[in-house]
Amino acid sequence: MGERAGFDVTLCVDGTEALNELRQHHHDLAAVDLCMPGAGGIDVLRAIRTADLDCQVILMSGGATIDNAVEAIKLGGVDFLTKPLDL
Repeated sequence: MGERAGFDVTLCVDGTEALNELRQHHHDLAAVDLCMPGAGGIDVLRAIRTADLDCQVILMSGGATIDNAVEAIKLGGVDFLTKPLDL
């Protein structure tokens, strides 16, 4: 889907792989699930904020609470989406 829309997309299977990818390459945007194997979404968001302030982060979750969303925005997330996503 991303390539057809003109975007280069990198998929990661878990938070640990995402952190490794983000340490090695700059990305303009990261769409991060709150609950992932390995490093969780909040941990990934914190690492991105430390390593690359220019990368925008959108968090998403199927079981999010208001506290999760508030924490994500306070940590620099640009949006918090609930799943299932309505595109």
